[in-house]
Amino acid sequence: MLDLARLLAALGVIWIHTPRSAELLPTREVGRFAVPFFVAAAVLFVWDGARRHGERTLSEYALARVVRIYVPFLAWSAVYLIFKAGKAAAAPELANDFPGWEILWLGGFYHLWFMPFMLVVSILSFVVARAALPRPIALASVGVGAAVAGCVLAIAPEPHCLDDVGTWGRLEWNALPAALFGLSLAAMCGGRRDAIAQSWRMVGAMLTLGVGCMAWSLSVSDRVLAANLSGLCLLVAALASPRTLGSRALEALGGLALGIYCSHLLLIKTVEAAAAKLHWPVTWQLDVGIFVNAAVGSAALCYVLSRHKMSRWLVV
Repeated sequence: MLDLARLLAALGVIWIHTPRSAELLPTREVGRFAVPFFVAAAVLFVWDGARRHGERTLSEYALARVVRIYVPFLAWSAVYLIFKAGKAAAAPELANDFPGWEILWLGGFYHLWFMPFMLVVSILSFVVARAALPRPIALASVGVGAAVAGCVLAIAPEPHCLDDVGTWGRLEWNALPAALFGLSLAAMCGGRRDAIAQSWRMVGAMLTLGVGCMAWSLSVSDRVLAANLSGLCLLVAALASPRTLGSRALEALGGLALGIYCSHLLLIKTVEAAAAKLHWPVTWQLDVGIFVNAAVGSAALCYVLSRHKMSRWLVV
């Protein structure tokens, strides 16, 4: 079920970046659960790893995270710079932008902000986990405090300083509640991701609540709390499943969620550039076609890359 949830979240991210038509543009909000799901799940797994590997030092963990997250981030940034150069050569009349030094923390394309953000969040989560896991009182304090802080952060007005840092700062601010919700869930479970009660009733309740939050996000102007809660509900539903689905295909695709996240905009922007070059009108049919192309194409690309040792680190 966790692999299925990862796949759904990857598809949600693709959908956020796809619609441009007037008919489908408002439905992008349906996919807003995806990033909070990935953030909360990553925090929970950090705590689970800190519990199982108590001998690991902070420096060892931080180095492992840099290799696991930041090195692929730089590689994908280089890929997108090459893509932009090719686009500029083939279609110079289309909009293009090349970053400066900010590429080191924002990446070569706008969606890559997520990777440095998760690098910092995972290291900070490890520090909190190592401090709280041996102390029941600390676990309870983190569980309650992080939940309250996440709700407050989600409904609080955005600080004015975000106007100076650009879109990436706003995206990180909106993802912070999910990190806090993940901290709360991890603390309540004592760092054990298998400590959630497993029952189909729990799965059904969490999925119903998550869908309700997604529907809520379509009807409110401030969608941060709704999106973060829907991502958390999907995570709990996946962990509460009493049994595995037993699907190797889902296991493989779920394991490629990071690669699909990183690569899907190559497919989207290639088709969008071709459509603009050919003067195709922006229609909902084109949106659906671009989504299917990006979903299937990025999954196929990541599968091929995962089959080779030299490129596997880019996608898993």
